[in-house]
Amino acid sequence: MLIFYGTENELRKPLEAMREVEQEMRNRNVRSAFWDMVYTGKVQNALKESSDGSGGYLVPDSFDKQIIDGLRDENVLRRISRVVKTEHSLRIPITDETGTAQWISEEHPFVDSDVSFDQVTLDAFKLGTLIKVSEEMLEDCAVNMERYLKKEFVCRIADAEEEAFLRGNGVGKPLGLVRQAKEVPVSGSVLNFDTIIDLYYALPRLYRDNATLLCSENAYRELRKIKTAAGHNLWTDPDELLGCPIYTSRYLDDIAPGSMPILFGDFSYFWIGERGKTTLRRLSERYADKGQIGFQMHERVDAKLIRPEAMCCLKIKEENA
Repeated sequence: MLIFYGTENELRKPLEAMREVEQEMRNRNVRSAFWDMVYTGKVQNALKESSDGSGGYLVPDSFDKQIIDGLRDENVLRRISRVVKTEHSLRIPITDETGTAQWISEEHPFVDSDVSFDQVTLDAFKLGTLIKVSEEMLEDCAVNMERYLKKEFVCRIADAEEEAFLRGNGVGKPLGLVRQAKEVPVSGSVLNFDTIIDLYYALPRLYRDNATLLCSENAYRELRKIKTAAGHNLWTDPDELLGCPIYTSRYLDDIAPGSMPILFGDFSYFWIGERGKTTLRRLSERYADKGQIGFQMHERVDAKLIRPEAMCCLKIKEENA
């Protein structure tokens, strides 16, 4: 038996250190059991606590962090928006922008505020992928499964996320930004800097200081081509335009009648909600006749623009409109 003497603070430090050591040992056991399950299909007791109840298992914290970091690298919206962890549907209270200050004469009462309140809800949509490997790859340890599963999952999920975050219809997937942002119509099918200036000032001043441009690769390329009368490129900084950072996404439209090729706004008001951790399920029997093992991996995620006025979307007018 160990007996400690000292003040409460002095005693707390060794106890906290012991708890940290115990937690690290549990984490190591879970990691070891998880990857043993991946390679062999055998489930140890250390892993059972992380079961999702349907044959899948929550991935270890260290692997989950690798996935989150990878998604951030591959999905531009995860880099410029606000990402939050949720344990249930998250109701975000919001107010409109109609509140004003009033001049008040001496001994007169304050005028009631005309601000109204509403809420936006972050839910959780399931997004997953099926990854197959040969039995020989697993048996011979010919591939680092941690690296392989991370690469395949991140590439597939990041693409699907970015497309839905921008263009999703809200049915079984998030509602896309282009469906929530204020449309700024422009005539003509050729982009110029006057068009971008109109888009810039269509965004309320409150949101311009932290605003970012996100455009299609086609729109970005056409803007880069604009030249001065002397034939020099008018836009010289490829990472910034009108003092705002600029990024591209292949899931925004090319320049064409009716298209929406550019978003401009404060992306900190676009919230991405992650529900829990990534889950993996090993399918040992389903593809056995082909000498393969399947792995189902999924996440639960949603995204919402919590202030529609914080985002504008450039829309090219339809022909004859």
